Amino acid sequence: MTILKILLVLVLCAGGYKYYEKQQAANELAQAKAIEAGSDAGFVRLPPADGHSLATVFVVAPLRCTREEARRAEQLTAGLSRAGVSVQRTNQVSWSGFDPSYAENIKSVMDGELPIVFVGGRAKNNPSLGDALAAARNSGL
Repeated sequence: MTILKILLVLVLCAGGYKYYEKQQAANELAQAKAIEAGSDAGFVRLPPADGHSLATVFVVAPLRCTREEARRAEQLTAGLSRAGVSVQRTNQVSWSGFDPSYAENIKSVMDGELPIVFVGGRAKNNPSLGDALAAARNSGL
């Protein structure tokens, strides 16, 4: 009888976690759709970074970042992936050449909070998942 009780508790826990994951994904999509009304959500135009495809969202969190910044980067990457967005996490970004008019935008993004999210020629510091999803959807990703 005790084994049956343990199995029942395990099944209930697993079911509850699956329900939580589904609700989380539904909430993230609803938030993205609410933001998606054409807004760029604070993303600024940047030149394409070396090796970055405009068809993929890049979440940048350098090796030297804090545990909290790394956690946010992982959450963004996982959330975007769950929503069906092509996403890649990386720890570095560089430009080998770009129009000097982008210098101020690059500086503002690179000097801000981590993680940095690159979406279709735009980037933003520490965006919410909803902002990143909206930017990805607006970029056709």
